[in-house]
Amino acid sequence: MITRIASTLACAITLSAVALGGATTARADAAEDWFLYQLYRTHQKWYWPFGEDYILGVARGVCHDWSVGVGYDQGVESIAATRKWTHRNSRYFIALATRAFCPQYYTSAIPAEGRIVDLPGP
Repeated sequence: MITRIASTLACAITLSAVALGGATTARADAAEDWFLYQLYRTHQKWYWPFGEDYILGVARGVCHDWSVGVGYDQGVESIAATRKWTHRNSRYFIALATRAFCPQYYTSAIPAEGRIVDLPGP
């Protein structure tokens, strides 16, 4: 009987350790957290009705566009048309996404008037 209890207890401890170990590996990306926080601060409904994964995908798409040579004006037009956002919101989103996920393009791809003044990095 004591052996059975000890065996059950050992199994429970092992399962708990596995569960806790798995939880520590599921950390959020700091750039994603920063990006989502900046979007929340605007009080816009950026990802309604889709959710955070959707909007993070759109943001990472901005970086892909830079990498294949899409220009700033073309990017703004594309996001405004496909997401049905204003040009102003599209410019803000592009600047924020670039700053968070591909900062190497922030000053080279975005004109000075399209950059966000005093925007801290992630």
